[in-house]
Amino acid sequence: MRYPSTVDRNIYLAYIRKEDVFKKCDQLLNSINLNWDFDYPKSLAEICLKTIADNWSSFPLFSEIIVCENRCLLADILDVESLPLAELCNHVRDDAFWKRMFIVKWPNLIKNINCEKLWIEIYIEKYLSESIESLKPSDYNVEVMKSLIELCSPFVKCLKIDHLEAAIESNEPANDHIPFDVILEHLSELKYLSITFDCKTINTQFYLGCTTITDNDIKKFVTGLAHTDLYEFEFHSSKLNAIMLTQIGRALDKSSSLTKISLGNCRFGDAGLLAFSRVLSHDSLPNIKHIMLTSHGAKLLANILRRRKIETIDLKLNPILAEGALHILALVNIVDLVSLNLSSCSFDRSIEEGLIYVLKQNKTLRNLNLSTNKLGDALGIKIFETLKNNFTLRKFDIRNTEINFATKCDIDTMILENREKNNKLS
Repeated sequence: MRYPSTVDRNIYLAYIRKEDVFKKCDQLLNSINLNWDFDYPKSLAEICLKTIADNWSSFPLFSEIIVCENRCLLADILDVESLPLAELCNHVRDDAFWKRMFIVKWPNLIKNINCEKLWIEIYIEKYLSESIESLKPSDYNVEVMKSLIELCSPFVKCLKIDHLEAAIESNEPANDHIPFDVILEHLSELKYLSITFDCKTINTQFYLGCTTITDNDIKKFVTGLAHTDLYEFEFHSSKLNAIMLTQIGRALDKSSSLTKISLGNCRFGDAGLLAFSRVLSHDSLPNIKHIMLTSHGAKLLANILRRRKIETIDLKLNPILAEGALHILALVNIVDLVSLNLSSCSFDRSIEEGLIYVLKQNKTLRNLNLSTNKLGDALGIKIFETLKNNFTLRKFDIRNTEINFATKCDIDTMILENREKNNKLS
């Protein structure tokens, strides 16, 4: 398509042929014949750009072209799918070009993209994630992977792995996934890592245990993880034992910038939680999510976190009961907690004493979620009376807690007033 894609009205009227628009006078308007300008002579700029595109592999030029209009036309002419990614990364840094590349390759994902980063970074991160996710263990080659990582490393700050291919070769002694030591070791700019060893699809070659994460998987993974300096780490939907958690914890302890740890749905229980937490340094700032805890596990967690600087605890969907909830509530004033989520934790109004004390004394807690627990209306009234002297809490979720609707509305109104006052002050 010639750039720009619109033309002046007078030029349109001069070149349009009415016989291509109307076939017969008694018929409706037909589509315009898009081939009407095939015989139109190309400009010198178009001829030059076509020559550059035909010889781009030998003489890659893009940023050297000064006029933006000409760069856009060259991007239209280039057959980017046949060009090596390395050449494009080395010679093209134009943001509009990489956005166009992303839209062409992943048109359905464009709405979910955070555009705060450069488009070349967004494209390369997605390209690397897909390459890793689709790679079968039997096809893994160290040298090929090194080449790919060296190419992508300058642009990859965030790596999200949503699934991995399972080892389905039954003649192999171990069902290992692709190793991550080379991948993580050479991603020098990596700051955010989200990974699972789970799989999404598998064919008729399935056998029991083919998707299980192995000791060798963890060994390779922590070897690479030890070379990273992450801000955020998420390991989810993978069954881990205490030994695996200890190895991961030791590797993460070397990340001096770590601010968030999420271990969602990893099913490691109380023993795994204790093993993981013991090896982390006191300067770590873990953000715990979706760990399968019992009341005993909540007590262990509370004792461990007393020695840490932590702002957020998220334990939703964990059956910690009233005993575990009281241990967690006792932490709020000790560690200056900002956000606490105890949604669907199977406790009742027996937490009244600990909860009322927190609402009376705490000056740091801004977000509290107690939804889907059996608190009852009597406790709801006491919460309302206590909140009259609490000006810190800005979000308080008490949906599905058996609190009377009128009482809930009064509490919500009070929290809204707190939020508006704090917004004005800030």
